[in-house]
Amino acid sequence: MIQNTQPPKKSHKTLWIVLVLVGVLVVLPCLIGGIVVAGGYFLASSSATRNLSEARIRQTRAEISNFEQCLDLFETDCGRYPTTSEGLDALLEKPGQVQGWHGPYLKRASIPVDPWGNPYNYQCPGSHNMNTYDLWSNGPSDQSGSGGKIGNFDHP
Repeated sequence: MIQNTQPPKKSHKTLWIVLVLVGVLVVLPCLIGGIVVAGGYFLASSSATRNLSEARIRQTRAEISNFEQCLDLFETDCGRYPTTSEGLDALLEKPGQVQGWHGPYLKRASIPVDPWGNPYNYQCPGSHNMNTYDLWSNGPSDQSGSGGKIGNFDHP
């Protein structure tokens, strides 16, 4: 009788089944957890974006209020508001031969821009405030015709 001297071949099938099961039991929950976490991050991110947008709007309203105070001081000193052509620069530098100017009325070296990096708009006399002036930011869209204007004529 002839004996087989080679050891019997072990099946690697069992090893592969174990590896696949471990992979499924470990990797799949990690993937699902990652999706849930990523979804939560997405929700937090959109909330943070909304909060940032609201903060910029509040900052714009505060800046407009500051301009209003400065413009009122200009009007008290000079007897009128700056013209549209003089603009907000009249709060920093004496425009022409204006009598009574005691500025600068802003405690800054230059006229600030809105939170979106765009200049504020000033018109005197105003279209909304015909006896005084209109002062506004075009808001996040920076579209002069858009409904997103934030100004001294849209106080909530």
